[in-house]
Amino acid sequence: MLPSDHVRLSHFLRYSLIVAHRNISRFLDRSDIRAKLGVDQHVPKTFSACSNVVGLAFNAAGDHLHSSMDYVGALLARRVRVLIYVGTYDWICNWIGNEAWTLALEWHGQNHFGALPLREWHVDGHVAGKTRSVHGLTFATVDAAGHMVRLSLSAISLLAFWADWVAWCVDFKVPYDKPTEALALIKRWLAREEL
Repeated sequence: MLPSDHVRLSHFLRYSLIVAHRNISRFLDRSDIRAKLGVDQHVPKTFSACSNVVGLAFNAAGDHLHSSMDYVGALLARRVRVLIYVGTYDWICNWIGNEAWTLALEWHGQNHFGALPLREWHVDGHVAGKTRSVHGLTFATVDAAGHMVRLSLSAISLLAFWADWVAWCVDFKVPYDKPTEALALIKRWLAREEL
């Protein structure tokens, strides 16, 4: 890639994230979606994915970002399965850093996990990403997915209106959320199938 290509890609990803947040706000402010979520009618339609006011209040209270590695290790010690997933185009929570902390994580399966190479996983005959999984810890990437793949998976796995969400992603042509791959990832993981 030429330096100018990196600049264009950076602008595209930043613009796409802004558009995605705007579209998410529109989606979550829809009356039918608010009803499915059980949002009180008196709550104004002003969903915001990020709030500087809230962020500054957390910082002022000394509540900054904290590592969750110890918690993940404790979950694994109790035999609770853990899925760590990331889009390969996510420039906020990049996949290399996520893989590195899963490899550095101290837990009963650390050596076995670290000895396994990443392998491809597929959806509809196409490479969907790479994965490594052993003793309850699964790390997976979603190729060409950005930061919003997390929201796709969260919505699909936690909310009853996942079909609306996937349709919404497709309707708005969200360029790198990969809802089909995200759905395949979470369905397989929940079913305890190999990716």
